[in-house]
Order: sequence, then C-alpha cells, then structure tokens
Amino acid sequence: MRVFFAILPDAKTKAKLHEMGRKMRNLAKSGNFTSADNFHVTLVFVGDVSESTVDKLKHIVDEIHYSTFVVKTRNLGFFSNRGSKDILVWHVERSQELADLKDSLLAKIKRLGFQLEDRDFRPHFTLGRKVDYDPAIIDRDAFYHVPIVFMRCERLSLMESKRINGKLVYKEIYGKDFEVISERKL
Repeated sequence: MRVFFAILPDAKTKAKLHEMGRKMRNLAKSGNFTSADNFHVTLVFVGDVSESTVDKLKHIVDEIHYSTFVVKTRNLGFFSNRGSKDILVWHVERSQELADLKDSLLAKIKRLGFQLEDRDFRPHFTLGRKVDYDPAIIDRDAFYHVPIVFMRCERLSLMESKRINGKLVYKEIYGKDFEVISERKL
C-alpha cells in the first residue's frame, strides 16, 4: 500500500483549485490534469508499506495534537520530473504551522525506523503532470499572477495512492480533525 500524510482542501478551496486547473488545461497543448477529488498538500510521503505498518501510522495521526490554521496560495510554477519541467503546481506559502506539523510527523515516522528521503519541503497543490505549454503562454504575466486563496487547515489525513482502471486515485484511509480555536467576535 502506497501512503502519505496530507492536508485536504475544504470545499471552497477545492472549487478554486478545480477552476484554476480547468483554466490551465485550456491553455495547455497537453497534460494529465488533477481531478478535483485528488487535490491535497503533501506533508510527508512515506511510500509502500504493509497493512501492519499502516496501523502504526494511524497511531501517529492519533498522537498529533494540533490547532486549526490558515495557509495561502502563491504563484503557479513547475517542478521537474526526470529532467523535464512538466509538473504544474500552485505553490502554498510555507507557514510556521505547516512546517511544524510536517517536522512533527517526520520525527514520529523516523522513530518507527523509517528511512525517508530528506527532501526540501515545498508545499503545493499539483494541478497537472506531463504538462506542455507554448513558451509564449508561460511568459505571460497572467500565467503567474493568480489570485491568492486562503485555506483553513482543519484535518490531518493519512492517504493511500493507487491506480484504479488506470486512473490515479488518492483516498483518505485515516484522519483526525485538529482542535478548533474559537474566534472572538468583535
């Protein structure tokens, strides 16, 4: 089973991600664009694990005590995949809360004996893979100047990644809501 820890977007954010994905698909020559149900911000990618290991990872979710927080998107950009810059992403600003949550998860996972890749943490939503644009499109300001979206992070999710009939599907297999901080009314 291939698993990772993530934050899933709320319905409002998911709709905005889907709208941006549709816009970018219309500008592209080709690409595999992310379905609305697959949007997420990966915190820690674990990889292939056994069912018994999944139970240990669920226990890590139970151990996390975190309060809700807000993140915001930045610009669009590309990540490289095997030397080709073809993964279209909508960057998420790296907040202290997001970084602390990722670090806490990583420490707990490593205590279980996992040897994980030490990657630079670049939070983002993947909009598409194997995306190809005409260079004139990429140079336009409109490509990089996108609206800022604020997303309330309210839940930690342990996700499974699998292919069903050739389609990539991400499914929450376990999760926990964060503590809600009451907001004072002014």
